[in-house]
Amino acid sequence: MSSSHDLATIHTSTPRTTKWCVVEGILKQDSEMAWRRVRLKGGCPVVPNRFGRYIKFNLTPSYMQVPSEYQDNFICGACVRRNEHVQKTNNIETSIGTNLQNLYGQGACFLFVIKLLSCIIEDLKGI
Repeated sequence: MSSSHDLATIHTSTPRTTKWCVVEGILKQDSEMAWRRVRLKGGCPVVPNRFGRYIKFNLTPSYMQVPSEYQDNFICGACVRRNEHVQKTNNIETSIGTNLQNLYGQGACFLFVIKLLSCIIEDLKGI
């Protein structure tokens, strides 16, 4: 079992790299392993999650000009986690909406989705 001192040593010994985060529009330092490149697969932007599986790129890019000495289309570890959270939320929302529509029809589904979206927005404000 590792102590907190061992974990701190591992964290600080991980090489850190400065790159341009396309979502935040800033230069950031993060672990080399945390950075992910946004790619196109079948014409849709995707990004590998923390486990290497490609998922839809759900975040909005900053549309700021990338400094010429840095590469474009990278997102930092924090944005990778935010993207995973949005993906998971979208999957849950779609699943609930489909199930409600099957059970109760369009009207009840619409009202429930409106309420669910307001809860999700409040939850995302806390991130």
